[in-house]
Amino acid sequence: MLERERSLARAPTTNDHLRARIAELVDLTLANDIDGFVDKFIPRDLSSDDREYFLSALKTDRERWTMLKLELATIDAGANDARVSAGDQKRTCEFRFQMPGATTVAIDREVEFANYALEGDAAEDWRAVG
Repeated sequence: MLERERSLARAPTTNDHLRARIAELVDLTLANDIDGFVDKFIPRDLSSDDREYFLSALKTDRERWTMLKLELATIDAGANDARVSAGDQKRTCEFRFQMPGATTVAIDREVEFANYALEGDAAEDWRAVG
C-alpha cells in the first residue's frame, strides 16, 4: 500500500471535504513530510507541548510513523473493511477498519476526525480527535 505515489481518495464517507483531507494527509505521509502532516492532523486545541511530543515521537519511532501511514492509507483506499462507524460526517466521523498487516488475528482499529472549522471559516477543517 505504501508503494503508491498519491492518495486514492476513496475514503468511505459522504463528506467530500473529509475525503479530501484524508487524501491530503496520505499525500503528506507518502512524501514523508512529518511536520506538514502533524500541522494538518492534530486538533487545533492541542497544546504546543503535546504537539511537540507527538511530532518528536513520529520522527523517532519509525514503527509508529509507519503504522499511522498504513492506517490512513487503509481509510483512504476504503480497504480492510474500512467503514464509518459513528458520527454525522458533518461535525464528527469515526472510521473502523482491520489493522493493516495483522495476519493471525483481526484487530479492529478506529480513527476519529472532527471538523474544527470555526464559525465563519470558508472551508471545513477536519482533524484527528484525541
